[in-house]
Amino acid sequence: MREELGIQGEELIGFYYTNGVPYVHSLLAAWGIGTAPAQINYNLGGAGLLHCIKTAGTRILMVDEDAECRARIEEVRGKLEEMGVRIVIMDGAMRDRIMAMPPTRLEDPSLRQHVKGTSTLMLIYTRFVIAVFLAELVLIAN
Repeated sequence: MREELGIQGEELIGFYYTNGVPYVHSLLAAWGIGTAPAQINYNLGGAGLLHCIKTAGTRILMVDEDAECRARIEEVRGKLEEMGVRIVIMDGAMRDRIMAMPPTRLEDPSLRQHVKGTSTLMLIYTRFVIAVFLAELVLIAN
């Protein structure tokens, strides 16, 4: 899957998950290949969602199969695709596909060689961050 998506070491992968097992599996998988998740609050939609993805600079967005999450993504799919973001829905079919893959250990250590104690562990975007950002814009505009 890493090769298929073209994931590089030290890349930020967008996570748009509800709290559940797929989130934990993806988190551990991201760390295992030397990447970091840009965790985006699954209640965000519209401009706030687009802002977080653009700020993180992620080109891959892993999306929960939750109907409301998917609906918020579909509302901005065109803009995400214009930004070059690849959307991967973590639904039953994707999980089945992943589970059918043989378990492998990352043989190429170069993907993790850059990971140091000062490396990014994760980014977390919440509604509060957006509220602060919008408040700063209002202050700047006035």
